[in-house]
Amino acid sequence: MKVSKEKLYQKIAKACLQAINQTADNKINPKDASKKVYDAIDIAFQKQHKILLNEYERMQKALTDISKLPPGSNSKALSIAQNAINNSTH
Repeated sequence: MKVSKEKLYQKIAKACLQAINQTADNKINPKDASKKVYDAIDIAFQKQHKILLNEYERMQKALTDISKLPPGSNSKALSIAQNAINNSTH
């Protein structure tokens, strides 16, 4: 499944809104509130980066496996590629 930029941004936006809502409900100074939102953004970006890195590594392995196939192994190459795409997390 294709990784959607919109879905990635939605997850980051949701983390930001949760942090903002938490700071709005409490009497917290603006500096601490800003840090809480910044930390939420950082954590959300790190989570999304990890997902993308895992996808990249999975696809890189599939391409490496395909590159090692003997000439004329089109059906095996297709199978490897389809398997990598079908096992994608996004």
